[in-house]
Amino acid sequence: MNQRTHNISLCSRLSLTACVVGLCLGWASPDAVALTNTEYDAAIAGVDAFLDRQMDRFTPVPNDYPAQFSDAQLIQSYDVPVADPLFASIYHRADIYDTALAAIYYTRRGNLDRARRLLDGIRFVQQNDPVKDSVDISIGDGRLRTSYWANDLLAPDRVSPSIDTFDAAVGNTAWAGIALTHYYNATGQQAYLDAAKRAADWIIDNTQQSKSDGFGGYSLGLDAANAPIAGTTLARSTENNIDVYSLAKNLAGLDGDPKWAAMANHAQQFVQATYHNQPGQEKYWTGTQPSPAGPIELAFFPVPTDTQTWTALAGLDTPDRLEKVIRWIADAPANDPTGLKVSDDIGDGRVFDGLRFSSGGQHLQVEVTGGYALAVWTGQQAGWLTEIAGDPAERWSDELQTLVNNLDAIRTTADGSDPAGLGLVATPWATGAPSGFSSSTYPNLRHVASTVWTGLALLASHPDTNQRDPFANPLAPLTPRLIGDLNSDGFVGIADLNIVLSGWNQSVPPGDPAADPSGDGFVGIEDLNAVLSDWNTGVPPNIELPPGVPEPATLGFMVLGLLALVGYHGRDTTS
Repeated sequence: MNQRTHNISLCSRLSLTACVVGLCLGWASPDAVALTNTEYDAAIAGVDAFLDRQMDRFTPVPNDYPAQFSDAQLIQSYDVPVADPLFASIYHRADIYDTALAAIYYTRRGNLDRARRLLDGIRFVQQNDPVKDSVDISIGDGRLRTSYWANDLLAPDRVSPSIDTFDAAVGNTAWAGIALTHYYNATGQQAYLDAAKRAADWIIDNTQQSKSDGFGGYSLGLDAANAPIAGTTLARSTENNIDVYSLAKNLAGLDGDPKWAAMANHAQQFVQATYHNQPGQEKYWTGTQPSPAGPIELAFFPVPTDTQTWTALAGLDTPDRLEKVIRWIADAPANDPTGLKVSDDIGDGRVFDGLRFSSGGQHLQVEVTGGYALAVWTGQQAGWLTEIAGDPAERWSDELQTLVNNLDAIRTTADGSDPAGLGLVATPWATGAPSGFSSSTYPNLRHVASTVWTGLALLASHPDTNQRDPFANPLAPLTPRLIGDLNSDGFVGIADLNIVLSGWNQSVPPGDPAADPSGDGFVGIEDLNAVLSDWNTGVPPNIELPPGVPEPATLGFMVLGLLALVGYHGRDTTS
């Protein structure tokens, strides 16, 4: 066990700030020590390898899918031991939310092939849903179900999708749409934007509620019988409306249809109506429910963690409100029954600090802990989360690093962790973490969503600040892409040119889709021109560039000269 001196405490790498009880100063000790580059590389590699393994668990996929979906798939949500009867019911389960998150992460990492395969899986089950579109009865109506079977996208009849949970929930559908917009923004491939728009249209057509009741917003979705989930449209989730807001903001920026801005505004007004403005207790309530006094009232308990952090990630409310909500989380003592912070002593000197799923939940839940880390980082980047009188120096940087360190310790030392450090369990608590909602409990199993949120937090907290991903926040409104920004770093330059040159003269697939911004299935002059037309546009990443970076025209002649030197081979049109 590696030992480090941390402030005045002796801390182990089990958690740099979550130490043996009695040795540490407490949750978010001052001067949290950053991961070394080696430790960081191991952590991000553990995330990548786990997601790859979960995707590959059931490949190769059956070969009777339509040609355009020949390698489409969804991702197994939990890493379940095959012989474990306790979890046999979720062995094949692919939650649409987990698949969407994994696709967003792969897009951010530049692994567009894996992102495409997952999003093709989403498009496939959307198109083949048994509830058909009212205009084109050959395709589904745009809904997405809560979960499917990861091992085969088609049911035994080889026609219907292999649905596991039939509810079409608004939040999950919105997250699928968000992932589709991220991929479209990275590649320009219209089919993915169209699928996102169909998901959004389904949400509007089936769940939008009138503002006449004082709240409006979007209800929970439709169940297997096509009736409102929970039996009433008066049950509405603040968290779900945040998801809808993020999807609509992306579509407003990418597509331009004014209905998307109206959709975002409708969801935003619902979320803002749930804000609780008591000093020191600022938070967003759970949502709405039927009222005995009629017809509708706020639902106060339990207070979900994601409702607070995702509002901050989406930038949905005023900076003043967002800061107060994050401070409410941060200021509460660990294990306070009304707060969200926990400090879980799981034995053998291992104490993990993080957040529980809700104010009614128990024990640390990794997914929401990663989300809180990203919310703290987002507040710092946006400038609304700063130190004030009474705050320790570097309070928020230490809060973020403490969270990242604990997540990394969970990856390697928690009960249920992978011996090679691949992926993260949903909770380090061996018997599971009750969510606070009904009987739902997150198991002590390695989990895709928990691993992705940790991976995104890692992308935002690289030890070298120049290598932090400025777009790690999955709920931030997308900036419409520059066509030539092939690596999605917000700038068109040498890195993008290299992507085209490395794929030169290749068909796509099997070539890298990022090298084909023209979308014509071939890497050639059109793709080179796409880069050159946007050359030197955007905000340069924080890297050292050599002096004398050429202008587009000069660069174009240089590249064409190079291609002439090595021999230009165009697409073979004779075959």
